[in-house]
Formats: sequence, structure tokens, C-alpha cells
Amino acid sequence: MDVKVIFTGICAFVENQDKSKRCKMVALLPDGDPDREELESEVPESDVSETDVPENDAPEYGEEGFDCCGRYQVGEALDGEPLFRHRAFLKFKVKDLSGTAGLSGTKYLEAIRYLEAERVTFLPSDNGTDFNHKLTGLADLARIVPNYAVPDPDHFSDYPENLAAQILFDHGTLLTCQPKYEWSFPNTISKEVVTGPLSHEVVLHLPELTSLGVRISRFDGAYETLNFDSAGTVEILIANLCDENPLLWKTKDSKPKVDDDFRWHYQLLANGDDLREELYSLPLPIPHPADGGSNGQGMNCLGSRLAAVEYDLDAYLPKKKA
Repeated sequence: MDVKVIFTGICAFVENQDKSKRCKMVALLPDGDPDREELESEVPESDVSETDVPENDAPEYGEEGFDCCGRYQVGEALDGEPLFRHRAFLKFKVKDLSGTAGLSGTKYLEAIRYLEAERVTFLPSDNGTDFNHKLTGLADLARIVPNYAVPDPDHFSDYPENLAAQILFDHGTLLTCQPKYEWSFPNTISKEVVTGPLSHEVVLHLPELTSLGVRISRFDGAYETLNFDSAGTVEILIANLCDENPLLWKTKDSKPKVDDDFRWHYQLLANGDDLREELYSLPLPIPHPADGGSNGQGMNCLGSRLAAVEYDLDAYLPKKKA
């Protein structure tokens, strides 16, 4: 089988400068829902019937963190603008899981596995192909905010804080999809306006496999493995998306949208406080659609490339087969 792992949303890719390491690249997915546990704990367990619940008691948009578009604010960015909730998750077709062949009703079933402070690695049936990449379709923070694009070293620690997920790459080919639209970043920090085509998807290609395991390990050590074994092409989605259209339904939205959610990428930087000072109360440079387009899914949530750094996460990769 051929496997395509598709990444979309707020995912920042960081190349390993230490070429001797097996882990060649990491994708960082910031935790865009830090109030998750608190909000879930506020849902009371009650035997009150629906008829006893007063009408119009639900919070209105504009109250309790919601904006007029129904987005939930969970914090403030470096420029004081709101950061809106994002959830990281993995989505796949149930029929592609090992052991589901012959089961009725699986053809139209899709499963979502949320990612919460977890590390994801890929276990191909053999040792797989050498890793290579070409991510020219991603926003390059080294050009957009020179001298500030270095990620916080905590994101490469054993127990990173403020991450929903850490994705490790040591096999396959990682490529950006063909960009459809031009985007521009104001020269707030850079000397010139950064303009170019950007893609909202990155795909990891793992060809000619007999099977694939996707191991999801909590940063505290517990793990589970999803095993895929299917004829043809298997597609797995790893996303970090906002409230606007998390299921990626196709829309007819063609209005240009400034990608406000790009501010999440700046939360990953090591010198965020210094960047805030240099802004002098100006807004962070976020992408504006240069040609009035959208991605046809009612949201933007573009990915990025951060500056390459050295890190050692090889201990979390599966052992190579003899």
C-alpha cells in the first residue's frame, strides 16, 4: 500500500541541523486549547430533565470568550491580539485499519483521534525509504521575522510544555502541495514585504508498504499504536484547526481572509519577548491573501517553517529492523 499523511493547520516544521541523527525533522503543533480540561470539568453531571432547563440559558457569542464568529478566545498573542482555540487531531478511514477487512459498514466510517500532549512516530513494515523533503511552499519565519525564527528548545525536550503534539520524521518524502494562492507578509520586522505562493497542506509520502503503525505516545510515556493494512492508497490526516471548519467541508468561500490564526506560530519562538518589544505595539506580520483567494474550506490556518536547530529525539523513534 501507499500511505499519504497529510498535515494541515497550525503545524510548524523544524529541520534537524545535526545530520547524524535519525530524526531529521519535527512538526510542532502548539496546544491551541489550553482551557480544554477546565471547560470539560465545568460540564455538570445532573439528572435534571431537559424540560427543567430554562430556555435561552446558553452563552451568546461575544460572551465567555466567544467572538461574533463563534470562535473561542483562549489567550493573547505577542501583539495583544486574540488567540483562538485550535484542536489537534488525527483522522483516518476505519476501513484502512488492520483487522477491519470484511466488516460491514466501515466503508463510510471515519475516526478522529485527538492529540493532547503526545508524540507521534511512524512504524513502516520495513525500514522504509530515507527521509527527504522540499517545503518551499511554507511560510519561512527566517525571512518574515529575521533573528527571531529560532524555536524554543523546550519543544524538543522529553516533556515539552504548550504543545498538543510533536511529530517525528525519519522515513519518506515530505512535500508541500501545489500552492494555489499568493500571500504577503508586512515588513514589520523584515526589510521587505515577503510575498509568494503558500500551501495549506504538507504531505508525507510512504510508498510500497505492507503495513504501517502510527504510534501515539503521551509525553509521560504511555502509548498506543494504530495499525494500518489496506490495499491501495491510505490517507491519514494530522491537523491543528480552528472552530470555523474543523472537518474541512468544501465551501464556496472565495472572499480573501487575513490569516489571524498564524499568530500561533510566534508562540513557538524562543525569543518571543524580544520580538514583542521590537514590534513597538505594531501587529505581528501575518499572511494577507495577495490575490483575493481562499483555500475553499472556509479557513486558512497556514503552516510554517522555523529556523533549523540541533535536537536529539532518536530515543523515541522505533528501532530499525535487522
